[in-house]
Amino acid sequence: MSSFNALNLSAQDEELEAEEHSRELQIEECFELYQNALIQVKENNFSEARLTFESLFNINVLKPNRWGLYSYSSPTLDSLRYLAFRNRGMFFYKYLIHNYSDLSDEDIVNYILKVMEDLIEAMQHSEADSGVTSLLVQIFKSFKSKKLERLILEYELSKSNNIIPLSGRRRGGILPQLKVSIRQYASLLKKLNDNEAKSYQLLNIKKLITEQDFDDITELNPLLKTIQKMKTEDEQTMKELDAFEVTISKLSWESVFDSLKELLPHVKTSILLTRNVDPYNEVEDPIETVEFKFKIKETLKEEKINNQIPTDIDQADSKTNNSVTIHKIQTAEHGGTIEIDNMEYENQGSNSPPISSRKRSVSEISERTSYRVSKRSKGKDSDIIIDSSMDIHEAFFDGLEFLFSVTNKTLPFTLHTLGSQLALKDEVESKFLPYADFMECLRNWSSWHTELFNKNETNFQMSTKNTEDMSQLNNVLKSNIFGNQLNEMMNNCNSDIPSDDIISMLDEMNSKKYHFQEIRLRLLVKLLHNKDISERIIIKYNWPDNLFTKVEWFLLGCESSIFDFISENFTTYQNFALSVLEFLINMLGRINENIHSKKAQGSKTTDNKYQKNKVETKIDRWLLLLKQVEEKDYPEYVLCVKWLYYCYLQYTSDNIDEKLIYALREVDNLFSKAKPGFTLMFGNYHFLPCLKLGTIHSQLGKINIIQKITNVEHTNNKQSDTDHDFYLTILENALSVMCNNTKEKNKMNIEIVQSPITSQLESMNEDKDMYEFIQNAPYLLKIKLWEILYSSYSKKGNFKKVFKCYLNILSLVIENIFSDDYSKEPSSTRNEILLYCMGIIGSYSSKVVKFIRLLDWKFEDMSLDDSDFYNIFSAFSLFYILLFFEANVANDPSTTSFFKKAVKSSAKMKARICDMTIILTLVFDQTFEKLAGISDMLTVKFITNFHTFLGAYKFCDASGGHFLSFSENFLSNYINKEAFIQLNQITWCKYHFNVIGDSPLIEQHNTKEVEMEVSNAIPLGLYLTKYYSAGKNLLLTTSNKTGLKHILEKVIDTIDTSINSFDFVMEKNAFELAKYLSQNITDNMITDSFEGKSRLSLLSPNDDFKTVLDTGLFYFGSIQALNFYKMRKKSMQARPSELDSIIKSLKTDILYNTGRFESWYLLGKCHSFIVEDDLIWTSEKITSIEKKVFTASSQRKAIICYLTGISLFLSKGMASIEDKLVYSKLLASLGKELVSGYLKPMDKECFIIRNNVSKLPEDKDTEEENKYNSPLELTIASTFVEKLILRVFRDAIDISDKLEADVKIVNNQVWSWHYILGKRLLKFSNYQQKFPGLDYIVKACKIAYNQSSSREPIIEPHYCLVNNCYKLLKRKVICVSELLKYLHMDNEFFDKDDGFWFVDEALTYDYQIKDCYSKIMELLHHILSVDKKKWQHRPKYRISRILYEEFHDVTGAIKQLDSLISIKSTNKNLVNIWKPDFERAGKHFIYTQQYIMFYSNLLYQKGDYNSLGLIAKKVRRFSSGMAYANETTTTLVNLYKSCIKQQLHFDDKQYTDQLMSTLSYQGFVKTSTDLQNTFDKTKYPQEILDSLSVVYQLKKGHNGIIFDGICLSLYFKYFYLPHAETLSSVSDDGSTHSDTSITSQNPLTVQDSNSLFKTSSSVKKKVTKRETFDKIKTLTEKF
Repeated sequence: MSSFNALNLSAQDEELEAEEHSRELQIEECFELYQNALIQVKENNFSEARLTFESLFNINVLKPNRWGLYSYSSPTLDSLRYLAFRNRGMFFYKYLIHNYSDLSDEDIVNYILKVMEDLIEAMQHSEADSGVTSLLVQIFKSFKSKKLERLILEYELSKSNNIIPLSGRRRGGILPQLKVSIRQYASLLKKLNDNEAKSYQLLNIKKLITEQDFDDITELNPLLKTIQKMKTEDEQTMKELDAFEVTISKLSWESVFDSLKELLPHVKTSILLTRNVDPYNEVEDPIETVEFKFKIKETLKEEKINNQIPTDIDQADSKTNNSVTIHKIQTAEHGGTIEIDNMEYENQGSNSPPISSRKRSVSEISERTSYRVSKRSKGKDSDIIIDSSMDIHEAFFDGLEFLFSVTNKTLPFTLHTLGSQLALKDEVESKFLPYADFMECLRNWSSWHTELFNKNETNFQMSTKNTEDMSQLNNVLKSNIFGNQLNEMMNNCNSDIPSDDIISMLDEMNSKKYHFQEIRLRLLVKLLHNKDISERIIIKYNWPDNLFTKVEWFLLGCESSIFDFISENFTTYQNFALSVLEFLINMLGRINENIHSKKAQGSKTTDNKYQKNKVETKIDRWLLLLKQVEEKDYPEYVLCVKWLYYCYLQYTSDNIDEKLIYALREVDNLFSKAKPGFTLMFGNYHFLPCLKLGTIHSQLGKINIIQKITNVEHTNNKQSDTDHDFYLTILENALSVMCNNTKEKNKMNIEIVQSPITSQLESMNEDKDMYEFIQNAPYLLKIKLWEILYSSYSKKGNFKKVFKCYLNILSLVIENIFSDDYSKEPSSTRNEILLYCMGIIGSYSSKVVKFIRLLDWKFEDMSLDDSDFYNIFSAFSLFYILLFFEANVANDPSTTSFFKKAVKSSAKMKARICDMTIILTLVFDQTFEKLAGISDMLTVKFITNFHTFLGAYKFCDASGGHFLSFSENFLSNYINKEAFIQLNQITWCKYHFNVIGDSPLIEQHNTKEVEMEVSNAIPLGLYLTKYYSAGKNLLLTTSNKTGLKHILEKVIDTIDTSINSFDFVMEKNAFELAKYLSQNITDNMITDSFEGKSRLSLLSPNDDFKTVLDTGLFYFGSIQALNFYKMRKKSMQARPSELDSIIKSLKTDILYNTGRFESWYLLGKCHSFIVEDDLIWTSEKITSIEKKVFTASSQRKAIICYLTGISLFLSKGMASIEDKLVYSKLLASLGKELVSGYLKPMDKECFIIRNNVSKLPEDKDTEEENKYNSPLELTIASTFVEKLILRVFRDAIDISDKLEADVKIVNNQVWSWHYILGKRLLKFSNYQQKFPGLDYIVKACKIAYNQSSSREPIIEPHYCLVNNCYKLLKRKVICVSELLKYLHMDNEFFDKDDGFWFVDEALTYDYQIKDCYSKIMELLHHILSVDKKKWQHRPKYRISRILYEEFHDVTGAIKQLDSLISIKSTNKNLVNIWKPDFERAGKHFIYTQQYIMFYSNLLYQKGDYNSLGLIAKKVRRFSSGMAYANETTTTLVNLYKSCIKQQLHFDDKQYTDQLMSTLSYQGFVKTSTDLQNTFDKTKYPQEILDSLSVVYQLKKGHNGIIFDGICLSLYFKYFYLPHAETLSSVSDDGSTHSDTSITSQNPLTVQDSNSLFKTSSSVKKKVTKRETFDKIKTLTEKF
């Protein structure tokens, strides 16, 4: 059946048709549901009607899309949608009419809104009928919405069907409903007082309206009346003021502002400042009025809560509502301050130090717990403290007491004294009062404490410009803007603000219901305004910082509005304007100080500068406004404005210019016009100085003096330095006089600084004015002046002067802290002074330490006295209280650790403790040890004591690890055990290297590992070299420590990376060395070496590392690395790549021309190890000539290195005993390497020159082949090598014997020298030097036996003696008695009775020899029994040889070797032997080949052809485990073929060449198939089955045809032909043929009598080997 589409009908048309049909069905369904809903509504069945309407509006045609639009519209659909929405609205309305009394107000509103929504939606689809408009009018009327009511009425009157009746022509034809609408509209217009209707459709309506039409006759039904009532109530509610209620919990101004601020969202002060944002503008609802309520309950608990401040300042911002500012003590130009950009000071703690009753004091702690607790803390954070008890503190003070007692000095206080004093509550002695105050600060630490302590924490940077010192002097004026007047200012202010007016003022605000804006303004006016500028509350009373911060916040929020307000009412509120200006300038000072602090700390100041610009703009505007006041009318007011302007210039000018001086002098002149004694104290402004005549004169005097110093900026460059030195000298003289007066109250004796301008000083009186200025200056200004000197001398690198400045600054601070004035201050003031001074101490201590570090910790001797040390110790003691506090915290779980509470502050304090420890150590070394002339290394003990203490708290690496670096540098000068132990501790803490291993003397402090630098690596490496050498040869030391090896490697790597490899001398030496090591070995080279002549000429580099190399650092590191390589090699874990770094270090030592023969010796050992590694693991480097050449190259380098070492030693002339001992080892190493290179498997390869015969360019393969197959030429005669081997071992033995005889030095390697010498002497002389050779071997046996242990006995010399005696006897070189004589000399090892060593002479000589052979085998068995490792294989082989050769016992010989050779094992190993410790490298591969060949010969003699086949098979896989694998394989194949042919008596050519050519292919296939199908292996001998299986596997393993004949012969002879005979003997009828002797006759005769072998004369197909081997494969799978 075909299907097609009409050409005029598309698929889209079909879809549209289907869609339209579906829409029609939906419309029908909608009308049906609509009718049902109307019936249900009519019957008041509301629940069913609701469900019906829901179903109706779920149909797609009534559902709009998400934008409220319909995808299809038509008149029918519009009508449907209108009716549906209209009647659903009517349904909701009818439901409300019947049920509104049972519904809540909220439900009524929701339903009436649904009614309006549906009715209005219905109007969108069709013109509304009068019922809809009438209902909407009533609903809008109930909502009191006259606009909507008028809109619907005009809509009704403007309908098309009402146009004609309303035109006025037929008034009588107006319907009643329309009349009602007209009357409603007329009444509405009357209420709206609209007498002019603008709509053109309604212009004629007025003609139809009579007076009675203006009466609204329509009344609302009860439902709509209810809605109207609800609307009325809402309107009344809306008319009421939106009052916010705040509760005043305390009768104070700060409580009022705190409560008022809670009404506003929190906006940072920085945002208020930069964006001019009023917080009131950010509220969600307007604050129309505020109602204040009082709840005054001043309990003690609430006071404590209100006074409580945050504790964890360093880690999180405080979230409390009591926003406060940080109280500022005397300001300094570089001091730390609050960041305005973040304005975190708003949410931080109180300015006064908090005293919380919930925190226990030191006395309370001491009453509960004792200071000494012997148990260690468990469960504590390991990053905080090691020991929770005071044990570590007691050990620390014990160490200090010992050091002080040795130097005849007195420790300022003991731990017991300190603890007992701090335990007192109110009776602490004055000298312990700062310690007690610091304990209290630590206990109640807050942001206030943090700001004070960090105020002077500035990073010191060395400057190169003199103008920076001058800039610091320019800022002195600003830094001393308070002087010592802060306390005076605070005392002149009344302590508290009166609270009498608070209640009355708030009651007035409650009664008059002021707006929030007006309340805020009235409060500000109350506190900041007064007709008398001196009577303003901000001036007259002392404010809490919390109040000041809140007032400042409110003021900034409405500053612009206040400015506009005051501008219009300036005469009334001019004093209010003055207060605003004071607030802004005070804020400018705070921002300015923060900028200086951030600059000093290296932080960004962009935001702060932007804030500063904003504040300056505001201040300029206010200054312009305040300058309207005339001087003659208000002189005091103008004086205040001028003074504020002067302060403004101070914060905006970097230098002291004429503008600033003029402003100050103008203020001075105005004082004469003010009333006498006029003074204005700005006690609440921390950045505004008090206004009084004395302050003005003080400022003028300071400016005059500072200008003298800053004049250097205006001089020419040539005179600049001279003037700079001149004024700095004046400053130094004045400061020195002041310091001397401090030390010696009754003397005015000062040593004037000598300089080229001293004569000028004597003729001028500049220093007197400077002295008076400094003498009357506050101590913070004195410190700033000392800092100017400090900066100047630091740039010049004058450490002595720098340290003098530091000591004087420290003296001033310590004097201030421990003065009587300090003890008289209240607790809060003392805490301010203490923390600020500790910040100064820490800052300058850090500067000094960094300066010393720039000098590489090298400093000159300084003239110091005891007072300097005690001042530094007092400063250190202040910071020590931190650790004392932590020890007590560990014993008091109710107290929080300061390390956890304030992480950042504690980290800075830890750094300062380390810095002061460095300075304290330096001063101790200068004052006590050196001046006292004590050489007991007290400073080393001093460092050890402090390091142990700091390490116990795990911050000995604080402050950038300066303490560790300083101690490392200092201890490097003391080469002794005590200094070494501490240096090792420092090495661990700094680099995490432990030289002496797991020692209890070393504590693993929790430090961060740092990368080693060259400046640290050189002294550390030299120290370790000198310490371990101790005047001895480093090669003979036994310091094989893993930690030492690792740190030496690190030191060498660090130095090696800095050595300039591009230096000409180094490049030349490297070239000469490479050339020297690549030359051939000749007899002339050897002769020159033994004559002390060197063929290598090197230059000596002249760089910073020459001393390091001459000391032997690289040589020492190579020794350690090589020793560990030997250890790892012994456990078979070493890799040759590990030798690369050792070779590099030794070559570096050689390239620096150190002339150290030991370096050549070690370099030769490295190459020897490389050769040994090449020859041990695989035989590829022996069998492959290409690889063997590379091994020979390494061996050649080893021999050259040994020869060079010999020449260097002999050229030295006189040598020490240790050098001679090393030289003997060098000779022996040379001898061993010569033996390895001369004998197999290397076989003289290192002495061979391989010349390429081909001179013409050939292809690469031919070139390589010629390269290794060219004629061989020895660089040295064989006899010369043999003589050299014997000579070096004789010389080594002679030196060793002489050392043993003279100084009793025993060399453990001597036995091997005798052993090798005796063995080589016999071999080289062809056993002619029999007795000397045997003597050396016997001596080797005796020495080895004495040095052996029962667990690891030395076997080699004993076997060598027995083996060589056997060979000599067999060669008839010695007789039986001589043999037994020499063997008897080693009876200590063999442990035989005397009868064993005698032979019965009555026997014939042949029997004597047989008996002797038996005894030799017995001795060999004894040797095997002694071998605990079972590594000795040579005795088994020798026994097997004796059994075979002397006793003709083939089976016994085979049995002996069965334990060595595994024929039938599944793995590829054939010979299970390994290299014993003293066997020559690579020799075991030779032995393996020897054992295989001998074993194969034994099997051949036995006729075990299958075993021979298995050996031949495994040799192919075992080729990498033996030498000469190819030759061995060829021999084994020939043995196997010969043996199997002899044993099975066949000729393979009969079957391969003759039989296969005559076989019928069809017959062959049939017979072979039948053989496979009927094969039964039980009918065949197992030997035959194994032979076919083995030979077939051999055939598969070889690519050639060598095994084809044997394999085919076995198949045809024993399998195919017998089966073919069986088949031919059975005829088709079952008769038997007469030919049954097929296996006995010639196989060629069978072809004539058997049709199976006949082929067609026309087609003849031969049987191939491949087809036959396929049949063999299938057959062998059945075995």
